[in-house]
Amino acid sequence: MRIVIAGSNDEAFYLVDSLLRSGHDVSVVCDDHLRAMRFDEAYGVEVIEGDPSDASVLADVSFNGVDVVISLCEDDADNLVVCQTAKEVFGVSRTVCTVRNPRNVEVFKRLGVSIAISGTHLLARVIGRASTMDDVSKILRSHGRAE
Repeated sequence: MRIVIAGSNDEAFYLVDSLLRSGHDVSVVCDDHLRAMRFDEAYGVEVIEGDPSDASVLADVSFNGVDVVISLCEDDADNLVVCQTAKEVFGVSRTVCTVRNPRNVEVFKRLGVSIAISGTHLLARVIGRASTMDDVSKILRSHGRAE
């Protein structure tokens, strides 16, 4: 699969490493010169240096054959711009981004982002499910049933 990652934070390094190990073709759009050099030196991937939320920078990416764009920028608005530009301007059908504000998850989906992921949102769901399972377990134990 051909994947473009926008952003240069620690999440991006982890994801590039993981995707390359799985055999994917990865390119990175990065606005930090030193991190761009690290991506190139560590992974030998194509690195486009510049602000990934700037359409003129994204125009330097060869989107031919790109299956998914993943935006990991620090700012939610930048992630939305990257995803919408990839879809509307460059014709990428699948976009994924991280969302810092969990309230933005549904909004981003309505605005065309294929998958919007919020760590806080996911954690709240996991805690909710765990507490529900704990309640079920307590009820079963109180009625003498096996856990």
